[in-house]
Amino acid sequence: MSEPVLARYALEQRRGQEFEKKMAMRQYLTSTLMPVLNPPNGMTIGHEKRFEYSSHVPERPRSI
Repeated sequence: MSEPVLARYALEQRRGQEFEKKMAMRQYLTSTLMPVLNPPNGMTIGHEKRFEYSSHVPERPRSI
């Protein structure tokens, strides 16, 4: 192969590696962060219920 062809091939190889690295990083971030930022519906319903006053929380006495 001639020099320019080899150089272009090496550049494309490097670009492909950078792209794969970027995609792997994106996949890693989505798998780690997205459950925290954006939990599935079943989880959010559980969280919402946790913040409601449940039966074991004593109600404030009404002195009126």
